[in-house]
Amino acid sequence: VLNPREATPVQGGALALVVDNGWSSAPDWAVRVATAERLIADAGDKPILVAFTAEKPNAEIGPFDAAEARRRLAAASPRPVPTDRPAVFSRVADALQALPGATVAVLSDGLAAAGDDDAFAALLSGDAAGLVWVEPGSLATIGISDSRNLAEAFSFTALRPETDAAPRQAVAAAFDDKGRRLAETTVSFAPGEAVAEGAF
Repeated sequence: VLNPREATPVQGGALALVVDNGWSSAPDWAVRVATAERLIADAGDKPILVAFTAEKPNAEIGPFDAAEARRRLAAASPRPVPTDRPAVFSRVADALQALPGATVAVLSDGLAAAGDDDAFAALLSGDAAGLVWVEPGSLATIGISDSRNLAEAFSFTALRPETDAAPRQAVAAAFDDKGRRLAETTVSFAPGEAVAEGAF
């Protein structure tokens, strides 16, 4: 189903696109990229800053044209590390001094981190024309707390937030050191259950 939508109001003369791409962004990465692509399209021919919060602080952030912004978005991926919002937001704030009146779009992973308050204050301290804030509606993260290599199976304990009370199934996969899939299994959580066991 294709639902027509109005363009996101990218006001002013530029777009600053700041994307969380730390470890917690992996489950909804495709949605995050699609959202960023829409914002780039809505910006038209305006200059675009593109910054990822789990990349090196000295990574190039632009400004770029729309084609280059899309290329950098396509090359990005979730990183298995925490975000560094203070460093990245500071760089974006510095770049925005040359682009007054830009729209700032933050694609958040929904997780709080140390230094967030100061980072957000720095990012929004300039003369922004508008703010677009996007965050996941719910965090569907499942973690593994421990594992046991038994004679008949490799077993593990899976955890999810206690607030996630609906029945749920998730697929766990095992990979070798070259990234090849060796096995997979389904882990089932009963209603209200925050701990489940799985085994390969």
